[in-house]
Amino acid sequence: GPLHISARPGEDLRLAFPVRGTPQAKGRYRVEGSAPYKCAWAIIDATGEAAATALMEFAERVQAAGYTLNGESRLILLGGENSSFEVQLGID
Repeated sequence: GPLHISARPGEDLRLAFPVRGTPQAKGRYRVEGSAPYKCAWAIIDATGEAAATALMEFAERVQAAGYTLNGESRLILLGGENSSFEVQLGID
């Protein structure tokens, strides 16, 4: 599955790969589940400065719609032939 990058306020960034079957929790990696959370999401198909601008504009639109960003976020790198990714911004 696609690479997930997760950020929570006050914590280090986390990298995650979805697994199928019976994952092994041996060695230096841990198997954890992630709880669902309330978020606003968008697919961004851009790179570099264009991606940064699209992300900032998305966050501004979410706030303009009356939501408060709570600092939690996830980026899901979709892979494939393009450079698109899904961004999830935690909201209250």
